[in-house]
Amino acid sequence: METLPFEPITQSDIYRIIVWALAPTFVAFVILVVLRFRRTVRGQVNPSDLVKTTATGNLSGGIAPELSLLAGAGAGGPAHETLGEKFLRPTWGLRLITLGIPALAIYFLAQTRTTGDLAFPAVDLAMNGGILAVMVHVLVYTNTYELRYDRDRFAHRNWFYQRREFHWSEIRSIRDDNAYFYEIRMKRRAKAYVPKHLVGIEGFVETVQTSIARNESQ
Repeated sequence: METLPFEPITQSDIYRIIVWALAPTFVAFVILVVLRFRRTVRGQVNPSDLVKTTATGNLSGGIAPELSLLAGAGAGGPAHETLGEKFLRPTWGLRLITLGIPALAIYFLAQTRTTGDLAFPAVDLAMNGGILAVMVHVLVYTNTYELRYDRDRFAHRNWFYQRREFHWSEIRSIRDDNAYFYEIRMKRRAKAYVPKHLVGIEGFVETVQTSIARNESQ
């Protein structure tokens, strides 16, 4: 049986691959710049624009622009409110990301089993199984996450699904990790990692900033 001759990758092919790889990032970056420019022209400054980035976030460089744009889709709507308590849930963009990542992980596992490319089957399967378990955890946590707050406190669940409650008088600072979370520090050295991409998040961030200013003046 004759085999087709292998065609080496040319320089133009490499350029084409690079363009296709960078195109989504470039488009997302342009959209983000346009949106920020429009807010600046209108004199609109969101509370989140005033949040400083953590030292680790500055070093990491943040997430890809297209992921940031997608995760924030739907965040501009108002938070659901009942009897003076507001409920914040993940945006549809963030939910979409958490659905896509486990799907890719499952596809990768299926491919490795089909092709038999495992150098150390037991070790590789254990590692892949662990990665898949983490992805499923992220999927479940994100799609069931809810943050509640009223005039006295806010409450949410941490990564271990434990309910944590914090009073506004405890808050010392808020920082942006330049990825998916706000890091909120308390006076008693406790921390809360709140997802950034929630519906109505700007109202929550503004309340946090107001509480920090009030606590600093006391």
